[in-house]
Amino acid sequence: MALGDILRSFAGPADQTNDVVFDGRSLWHCDSDTDLIYQLDPRDGTILRFYPAPLSNPRNLAFDGRALWLTDRTTPGTIFQLRPRDGVVLRSYLFPVGVSTSGLTWGDNALWVSSIATDTIYKVDPRDGTVLRSFAAPAAQPRGLAFDDRTLWVTILATARIYQVTTEDGTILQSFASPGATPNGIALDGRTLWNCDLAGDIIYQLSLE
Repeated sequence: MALGDILRSFAGPADQTNDVVFDGRSLWHCDSDTDLIYQLDPRDGTILRFYPAPLSNPRNLAFDGRALWLTDRTTPGTIFQLRPRDGVVLRSYLFPVGVSTSGLTWGDNALWVSSIATDTIYKVDPRDGTVLRSFAAPAAQPRGLAFDDRTLWVTILATARIYQVTTEDGTILQSFASPGATPNGIALDGRTLWNCDLAGDIIYQLSLE
């Protein structure tokens, strides 16, 4: 088994597999074809529950241990905190950099946001959206983000690769080719990596060994 090898895969529930996040037991997924947020069984992608996103075109998801965080294309730069069981909006604010977000994850008690408009990754205070740190993405068109307590994983659309970078300044530690041509959202479950690919609307589970 090598880094990035496919362990399993299944079709996303609709036609725009934007992002995926793991809550310790289930996968959560947002799709802008249906404008729904789905809870999925990670074994086979079975839909456990779903509900409408606050606005149309849901784009990115993160999980902080209690709540979901969401961005969408309808209000570029707005970040929503949601109650997982029913999608009720707990808070929202405008990302102050004023750019559309393309990736989102939770780590080190903060949100991490990527922007395809600026090719930059930002560490953001979840209370009000204040930018705490920023650095250049490893290449143009950063999409999904995942945090593993020490580093960030980033999908890059322009290179069709997944990168591991430091959280201090974005130094590249390693990278591998994504399983599909259009890598999008990613998530970590503690042992493996999950990746959504837009080209085939497939969700992959990948080896980290």
